[in-house]
Amino acid sequence: MTDNNATPATDTALPEKDMSPAGVRGRIAAFCKHFNVDPPGKLKVRKGAVYLTDDLLAWLKFTGASIDWILLGDPLCMAATYRQKWAEDQEVIGALRKLSDDEVALFGEALAGWRAAVEARRAKLSEASAHTTSG
Repeated sequence: MTDNNATPATDTALPEKDMSPAGVRGRIAAFCKHFNVDPPGKLKVRKGAVYLTDDLLAWLKFTGASIDWILLGDPLCMAATYRQKWAEDQEVIGALRKLSDDEVALFGEALAGWRAAVEARRAKLSEASAHTTSG
């Protein structure tokens, strides 16, 4: 259904991009607090701009933080990524809703088997690690 009275989207509705070191630090701090992760090492700043270093790139990759939001304050990339993931999730949810009771039971059994295999593998790795560090 289309809303003919909807106001067209404009760039004026978007927040100003803040690429200042203080803005970058603030977004990093907010991200770290929200997701309980450690911040990257010291930021490299020259002439009032944060430089994209290997350490910062590694932190972005490790944490999954949006480079566009962290460095530019631009939320559009995050919104687009969220929307794409949401659409993919809807496909999976739709497919799961079509399963028969027998298929749901079979799926549950498969997941239980997978979980048991993962737990056994973790136990084996933990045991091997204990032998390596104690010997």
